[in-house]
Amino acid sequence: MIIAGLALRHRAAVFLATILVTVAGGLAVTRLPSGIYPEAEFARIVVVANGGTFEPRDMIVAVTRPLEEVLIGAIDLRRLRSRTVRGATEIAMDFRPRADMQFALQQVQARLASLQPTLPSGLQLVAERLTPSVFPMLQFELTGGDPVLLRDLAQYGIRPRLARLADVGNVEVQGGLVREISVEVDPAQLTARRIGVAEVADRIRSANTITAAGRLDREYRQFSVLVSSLATTPAQVGDLVVGRQGDHPLRVRELGTVRYGTEDLFQLARGNGRPAALINVSRQPTGDMLGVEGAVLATVDTIRATLPAGVRLEVVYDLGRLVRESIGGVRDAMLIGGGLAVVTLLLFLGRPLLTVIAAMTLPLAIAGTFAGLALFGDSLNLMSLGGLAVAVGLIIDDAVVVVENIERQLVANQGLPAATVVTSATAEIIPPVAGSTLTTVVVFAPLGLLDGVVGE
Repeated sequence: MIIAGLALRHRAAVFLATILVTVAGGLAVTRLPSGIYPEAEFARIVVVANGGTFEPRDMIVAVTRPLEEVLIGAIDLRRLRSRTVRGATEIAMDFRPRADMQFALQQVQARLASLQPTLPSGLQLVAERLTPSVFPMLQFELTGGDPVLLRDLAQYGIRPRLARLADVGNVEVQGGLVREISVEVDPAQLTARRIGVAEVADRIRSANTITAAGRLDREYRQFSVLVSSLATTPAQVGDLVVGRQGDHPLRVRELGTVRYGTEDLFQLARGNGRPAALINVSRQPTGDMLGVEGAVLATVDTIRATLPAGVRLEVVYDLGRLVRESIGGVRDAMLIGGGLAVVTLLLFLGRPLLTVIAAMTLPLAIAGTFAGLALFGDSLNLMSLGGLAVAVGLIIDDAVVVVENIERQLVANQGLPAATVVTSATAEIIPPVAGSTLTTVVVFAPLGLLDGVVGE
């Protein structure tokens, strides 16, 4: 009685609120991020260490065990597991369900930074939280050229243009051959000059530098003075001094051969049987997958026009396409289900007006749901749309019961004012309808008490 009376007394406010919610839902559905799953927060951090050519036994002693010892003391850590292969170690850290994962990542990075100086030189350490956005959503292959050229095009031509797009998280290049200047030392020369390989490498690294020497002020302008000994060609590397023998400077070219070369090959990428470079694109955690996909594909179309003759850039994996098709399938199911529900109402009620009134609850409820998703920072995904599709049946069922009861009361009480009959009929039917709906809600309510990813 109270709800119906309030609605009748404040018709204008009810209509205004309905219009505002509908408009808000219409705007929200065009701006909500899309994904295949909700943005769940996994209580896991993965640490990856790449150590080049270390054998598994050496990696365990020199890398894996020191990492385990320094990471085992992380706050809220529940379990730590490691996996070591040739040249790499992966450590999975599982935290308690309610742990602050941002703080956990910070403490892991701090512990890694303190340990880094004691680990083998050249070791690359990466720590990242495990979220759905970590995995690539797009993968491209670059084929039709020399592996060195393909790697250079992917690393220096394509990657920067994709990385600067909005909501793009990480662009990783794999495959091809990485260009470098190789120094092949002669063991006999090293023995004769009494110098070791590690010493040569350290002195090349220390000599290959650029230093700020000062500044120069001229006519209200300030110029930086730089002293550069950076070597960019084999001849320049060969001229670097790595020691002295009496008054004679010992140069790199006297110890071996300096030439253009490539890094050791640890990954092999091929496309249709030909050498290839792979470009993996992932999105940021809050990024719209379909929006990122559209921006990346549009940029790739412009990049294709600038590639050398014979080089092809093709899509080999597109998660956005799967998301679009999946969301489209759920959307079509909702439309078909709503249409069948309306036809069923018309057949059973036999009154077009009552059918229209009951059917209007569907778009209004769906628009309100989209507005709520935007308000709480959720996204359009298979789980949220699947729940909405299930709720369509509950909504139409409640609407039919309420409208049918009002119609029956109007027929039975034709001498009374319509407003009085509507108020009475609504007050009569709301308790059982609310109880029936709440029964369904209560069945799923305990799921919200679960911890971790399942609860989310």
